[in-house]
Amino acid sequence: MNSKDIEKTEKIDLEQLISSFKVSNKETFKSYLKDIWNDLTQRNNEKHVSGISKITFSSYYNLPGIINDRLFNVIDSNKSGYLELGEFIIGMSTLFCEDFDVTSRFIFNFYDFDKDGEISKEDIRIVLSYVSLSQDIHNYKDRVNSQEELHSIIETCFVKIDGEKMEYQEFKRIIENKNSDIYLMILLFLYEKRPFTKATLLTYNKQSDNISPIQSPPHSPIKLVASPTKNSFPHIIFLKEKGKE
Repeated sequence: MNSKDIEKTEKIDLEQLISSFKVSNKETFKSYLKDIWNDLTQRNNEKHVSGISKITFSSYYNLPGIINDRLFNVIDSNKSGYLELGEFIIGMSTLFCEDFDVTSRFIFNFYDFDKDGEISKEDIRIVLSYVSLSQDIHNYKDRVNSQEELHSIIETCFVKIDGEKMEYQEFKRIIENKNSDIYLMILLFLYEKRPFTKATLLTYNKQSDNISPIQSPPHSPIKLVASPTKNSFPHIIFLKEKGKE
């Protein structure tokens, strides 16, 4: 990608877009997640297993089909089939507390079905089809109006790629300089579907002992990424308002 391509690309401030969804107090959030993990592990049918099963996880983080499966598999770093305490805390904290460099890798792994360090057009199509093809705004699936538009987005992202697959650094460069749909569509979907609200964390903080009070969110440095397809994100304001709940 040459400098002219980059200069012509409209940019948006990612941190401003997602600020209402991110969790600012990591320590409170980790304590909250520990209590959630303890509660969820009690629901396992296999009482000898200390961890969250995929079925239990799906009842906690209510996501459609393959989206739930992919999120569980990304968080389940040791591939045991159960989320241990450390995995659960690290995975959820990564998603809701970390910056672009960390979450972009997380979303890349979301696409990387076979864990070979590369993602294909088909990997992306399969995942985004679950996110984008409904007109129900409350389920946040009206990102793309048709399979044709989804195809166009994917082709745009791969136009400078030599072959049918891309590695992480290529994925990151595309998000920053070409088109951010393949990153934001999943990230914002997971944020909008999150199994807690800021009010939940505030209540938890007030009820817990020896936990530092909620701090005002620090001012995040500007992080510019390529603007997403306009037709794909007609309801950004709606989502930002949802994030304040």
